[in-house]
Amino acid sequence: MEKLLEVKSLNKNYNDFSLKDISFSLEKGKVTGLIGKAGSGKTTLFLSILKLINIDSGEVIFDGKEITNSKKITEISYLECDRTLYPEIIGYDYKELIKSAYKYQWSENIYCRYLETFFVNDNYKLSEYSPLTKIKFFLAVELAKSPKLLILDEPTEGVYTSERAELLNIIRKIANDEDITILFSSKSKDEITLVADNVLYLEDGELLLDMSIKAMEQMNDFKYFTGGKKIV
Repeated sequence: MEKLLEVKSLNKNYNDFSLKDISFSLEKGKVTGLIGKAGSGKTTLFLSILKLINIDSGEVIFDGKEITNSKKITEISYLECDRTLYPEIIGYDYKELIKSAYKYQWSENIYCRYLETFFVNDNYKLSEYSPLTKIKFFLAVELAKSPKLLILDEPTEGVYTSERAELLNIIRKIANDEDITILFSSKSKDEITLVADNVLYLEDGELLLDMSIKAMEQMNDFKYFTGGKKIV
């Protein structure tokens, strides 16, 4: 099984919080779900992987090469949890802004195809989109960058409960259709098990679980695998 991303003994220390010796890998073409409560370190881990914040120690290897700074990883797309940036910009104008920054890898065909698939019109302000439509639009933009790895920070956050299953199905379909490796986070074990091939469980900056969904579904007592702690 070919690895696309390897995180080796990653440590990031703050005064009141630390990521502690995090190690895991992502297989090419697979979907991995990261479960953790608010404050468990999910976003900090993503920012550390992307070198958007400095880490204290450890390595992050992407496609066989160490990531030394954020400019070295144009083949990773990251959709952050806070999607309120530029609320008054028209979707098309936002797309053109991103396109100009990723002009060497941008695919207008992929962008237009996903707008059509998602039934999204990019002639509206981002603030006028529903929560689900907004993330569909952002997914179209991120996919048009032709990434090898797509990182989604709590993609269902803010999406109406009745529409979350649709979004999760979209994420699974993207992985299947585009052969993209996906890492996404959630506070809900149920969301992860619906979509992912593999699961990571993070609590208080410690990685307590790293296994396939199939193996996890066969477990009767998750506490045995998480040092006595219950997965959310």
